[in-house]
Amino acid sequence: MPASRWLFLLLAGVVACGAADEARQADEDAIRALIRATQAANNAGDAEAWVALFEDDAVYMPSMARDVTTSAGLREVAEAGFSTWNTEIRVTPAEVVVSGDWAFARMRVTGVARRKDGSDSVAVDQKEIVIYRRQPDGGWRISRLIATRNPPP
Repeated sequence: MPASRWLFLLLAGVVACGAADEARQADEDAIRALIRATQAANNAGDAEAWVALFEDDAVYMPSMARDVTTSAGLREVAEAGFSTWNTEIRVTPAEVVVSGDWAFARMRVTGVARRKDGSDSVAVDQKEIVIYRRQPDGGWRISRLIATRNPPP
């Protein structure tokens, strides 16, 4: 095979790898934006915005509670929580991995939750694994959210 053909194949491979890296970075950026939207919905106490982050058949596995497996269940959990608590949380991703139409993020959630009646406040310190799935429109939504509290220091 002539050297010019090898050079062409090599350059084509480099260009393809560069395009794949750019697409992966765009997907990671989209996941990080979704993480920021999750934090914002929680801090605003916006149940509708929080539920909209999830797929219709998503599963939420909160710490010390039963699994939530329906959109109606997600809405019920969000409305109950946000009607009782004001949260000031920070969601910090430790890792974001994208593989095709699936992605996951491992993160830590810290902050405080205060009862709206002023009677109580609780420190928030938990870890989460969130699995995301690319939607037909190219966007991402939460498919599975698994959360567990960290032990006290």
